Amino acid sequence: MSIILFDDETHENLKPLTLNKLVSALRIGIFTIEEKWNKYLNDLSVTINSSFLPDAQLVQKIKDLKEDEALYFSDILIAFKSNLFSKRVQIDEVTKINHLWDLFLQNATEIKKDILLIKEESKNVKIGQAVVFNEEDGPIYIGNNVTIMDGALLRGPIALCDGAVVKMGAKIYGGTTVGVKCTVGGEIKNSILQGYSNKAHDGYLGNSVIGAWCNLGADTNCSNMKNTMGEIKVWNYKVKDFINSRQQFCGVFMGDYTKTAISTKLNSGTSIGLGCNIFQADFPSKYVSSFSWGEEKFELEGLHRMNQRMKVLKGEEYTVEERKALEDNYESEL
Repeated sequence: MSIILFDDETHENLKPLTLNKLVSALRIGIFTIEEKWNKYLNDLSVTINSSFLPDAQLVQKIKDLKEDEALYFSDILIAFKSNLFSKRVQIDEVTKINHLWDLFLQNATEIKKDILLIKEESKNVKIGQAVVFNEEDGPIYIGNNVTIMDGALLRGPIALCDGAVVKMGAKIYGGTTVGVKCTVGGEIKNSILQGYSNKAHDGYLGNSVIGAWCNLGADTNCSNMKNTMGEIKVWNYKVKDFINSRQQFCGVFMGDYTKTAISTKLNSGTSIGLGCNIFQADFPSKYVSSFSWGEEKFELEGLHRMNQRMKVLKGEEYTVEERKALEDNYESEL
């Protein structure tokens, strides 16, 4: 039995997060999209559009499909069991990720759904003194090998994935996912850190999605609302222009392997590509292209060396596949 996940045009809309990975590799809630589908349908052979998030109704519809049927949401293909399908089955209510901001908008709901899939108690959890857990608005998931230091304030729904570290006095609000081996501190609201990233110091992060292997320097602050309180525009890689998110609260979207210097200021709706080093005194552009070194270009070998150092710190291997994905993106930027 196997589940095949495919990307549609949503892949372009989710850049910079998908510049070097598939949509199915993105974490939302506790699990990645691929992990979610494998937990729901591990006994089925089926091909599924990765921009759709599983729920009980959708999963049942997919299970009920016949070999000659395909499941659609309006004109968008969701799933099929055989390439030889000739009939359409419709579903009217689904959760689909269409844009970057959908990730943080759906995150609280996904945490609540995902926690129901957890069957085992977490191991090797370390909790300091005077930690506050408030689950009035939703659960707080704590994975294996998680450390929560003294005085941290957590208000659910929150997901602290395996190996996460919450620093002393951190304030974490609902709808936040701290990915695998991420370290967080300061103030975080309704944001996702994909994995192996650090926001370890004071500073604000809200309504944002941070890629893997990123590091936000001390006192990095992200604006998530305009002074005018108007709707926020975000760079779209498909149309190569800013589009209106229709959101009043929208922070930063950061590609993998990007770093910010101390006291970096990021404007609302900022999109930052892969492998960037942000260190200018003023606000950077709301669209920062991949491999930017300030206002210049990051030298590829220097980026590889930096990535290798961070991999060592997190106890992980810098794989040939990861290097190749970065190099392919680097060549496309030339």
